[in-house]
Amino acid sequence: MPTPSCAPIRSILGRRSAHRAERGRRAISTAGHTFVELLVTMGILVILASAALPLAAVSRRREKEIELRHALRDIRSALDMYHELCQRRTLGGAAGQQGPAPTIQMGPPEDDPGMTCWPADLDVLVNGVKTNIPDYKLRFIRRIPRDPFNTTGEEHDQHGWVLHSSNSDPERSLGWDRSNVFDVRSASESQALDNSFYGDW
Repeated sequence: MPTPSCAPIRSILGRRSAHRAERGRRAISTAGHTFVELLVTMGILVILASAALPLAAVSRRREKEIELRHALRDIRSALDMYHELCQRRTLGGAAGQQGPAPTIQMGPPEDDPGMTCWPADLDVLVNGVKTNIPDYKLRFIRRIPRDPFNTTGEEHDQHGWVLHSSNSDPERSLGWDRSNVFDVRSASESQALDNSFYGDW
């Protein structure tokens, strides 16, 4: 009886082995492409992050500059209102729906022997001044804002600000002489985004 040939079996086994080898090569190729794509994606993310960080820092600094301008405006407006009222000594008196409004008269300023009509310190703006109405004080600002660039919380002259009196030259002054408060400046020596200095604002 003739012996059956093993050639068909070997052919089938050969095809199966070739198919497995091809699938293995495809898997390795796919894994290789995925790893390269991951590296490229990570590189792009690093580039985007490195570009975004400086922009975020500039944006935060611009916000603090706006905050500084608002703080200086509020304090200086309160100083000017105090000075104007001190010189006029009266406020109100206009007619309203309930008749003439009471005239508020500011009392003599305290701690102002030279009668400069500038407050002795910033706390006067918050605590208020006495008037002709019993138990009524006229206040000029709710609170003294802090310098946003005074990150260390230093007190400086008062409330974190550099103060100047009406007797001093801001350009040449060596410090606050504590006679009164005419102006406030930031204690920061840094340069602003527009190349000016915060201390000159």
